[in-house]
Amino acid sequence: MPTVDATRIANALTATREVFNLTQTASVPSPTPTPTNTLPPTTPPTLDATPEFITAAPRTPVFDDLGLITPLPPQESATPEERFEATPTPPVQPTVELVVPLPPTVSLDDLPVGIPPLTNTSALAFALSTTGGLSQGAFGLLDNVNLFARNPVNPNQYVATNGAGVFYIVNNGVPFRPNTSPFSEFEPRTVEENQYLVEYIRWSPNGAWVGFIIDGERHPNATAADGMHVYNPQSGESFQLLRDAPYNGHPGTQLGGARQWLFDTASLEWSPDSELMLVRARVGDPADANNLGGLMVLHLGHDPNREPPSRICDYGSWSADGSRIIVSGRCSGQESIIGTTDRGLGDFQVIFNAAQNGYWVQNAVQRPNGQIVALGRQGDRNGPMRIIDSAGNFLTGDIGVGPPERVEWSPDRSSVLLIVGGRYYIAQVNGFVSDITSSVGSARAVNWVSGGLPEGARPSLDGPTSQGSTAPSGEIPSGVVEGSIYSAGQQLQVASESLNLRDNPGLNSTSIGSLSQGAYVVVLAGPASIDGFFWWFVQTANRQTGWIAGEINGFSTLHE
Repeated sequence: MPTVDATRIANALTATREVFNLTQTASVPSPTPTPTNTLPPTTPPTLDATPEFITAAPRTPVFDDLGLITPLPPQESATPEERFEATPTPPVQPTVELVVPLPPTVSLDDLPVGIPPLTNTSALAFALSTTGGLSQGAFGLLDNVNLFARNPVNPNQYVATNGAGVFYIVNNGVPFRPNTSPFSEFEPRTVEENQYLVEYIRWSPNGAWVGFIIDGERHPNATAADGMHVYNPQSGESFQLLRDAPYNGHPGTQLGGARQWLFDTASLEWSPDSELMLVRARVGDPADANNLGGLMVLHLGHDPNREPPSRICDYGSWSADGSRIIVSGRCSGQESIIGTTDRGLGDFQVIFNAAQNGYWVQNAVQRPNGQIVALGRQGDRNGPMRIIDSAGNFLTGDIGVGPPERVEWSPDRSSVLLIVGGRYYIAQVNGFVSDITSSVGSARAVNWVSGGLPEGARPSLDGPTSQGSTAPSGEIPSGVVEGSIYSAGQQLQVASESLNLRDNPGLNSTSIGSLSQGAYVVVLAGPASIDGFFWWFVQTANRQTGWIAGEINGFSTLHE
């Protein structure tokens, strides 16, 4: 055994102690003080607040009620495009020490195929849902389906039309064709044969009635049945509420009594209490792409031979509580506005005069939290739209490359479907825009549903969702799926006030903890599409692992 030199060890300890003492007395320059944020915290208002309609000055900042989106402060020198550019924020330093092995990224080629595709592609309907997060998928309904709408109360009941515009009720997958008035006894086989072609359908919120619009003008002999009808699937009762008057000499013009203007009904929306219908009509020449819009309000007992309350406005929708009507576009002599009227289309009030700021706005709606959003752009209506709020702040970039041919807001008003140049786009108020054309494929019937995707729907794997690429519905990926919005090992903060941490993905799994707003997590795997939610496997700062929902009501629960 070697001998220990005690003198050398003592000398080394003495030298080490002297160096340590010098470091304690050394003069170190004071660091530059870090500026502190003196802005008071913003407390998000509750979602069940009663909406209050006020007249906002142009470019008044509107803050998202959930505290997830903070628009830029208004600057008179900035263009709308400049205001849309977000101010970069300093990166947040990671605070979660990873103590579990990080799973490798899952290649899309390694994902299971899932349910085999339907062989009859003409039978495909394509459903969109924001329940638990944006999701989409194809399902079978009718042969050659053209339109569909699901009963908001009974998810197993649909109304649909085939390629000839023939109206069907579908209960538990079994189709039934009404053949009583206004429909013919014999089923038409083509559009040209169909005097009673159905071009628009919408359920009442209570699931008791279906409103539908008949447009048989492509048939050689137009009828007075053209216009707005309602149908009760339980009793088979059907009656007309409004007759179209598209041109002088049309049967509806002769039977409908005195008219302020010639019109052709285009769409309808039920009030939240299912008592009234707001009908939008094309006023004047239907062939004119820039023709005015007209709004009319009907009740279930309205006489179709009398003119209902009406107002010249391009677009209208019910407020969240049904007490007012949100109007937009050209309205009551105004060139481009967002405003409101009462349920009888009186008491007109302007909220945002878009024309004064060089904007065009259309298709304005009110979200459940009271926020009013619309489609809009700088300049005229002949170009790509963005989502815009009622103070003139753009919430998304351009949606497509031209004006929309069709616009349908989701039931919760968090997302909107646009068809632009034959392509399908989804835009969300949180700024996300995606082209879902490849997902839709050959399906012609595309619509929103509430309560999650239909049972058996084939989830889309080739088109983006709000969470990026996902595993097939029900599959739990072993790592982060390639092409997802988050990457393996990414550090994120919780954006929700409270977020459950579960032992497995799914609403029926056990909650093993709760994460508060601002807590940090590191992403390990996901997203898994289960129970209408997108789930992520994470590790928390206290070394706990579990699954969390990546979106709730269309809002991301995480941010960088």
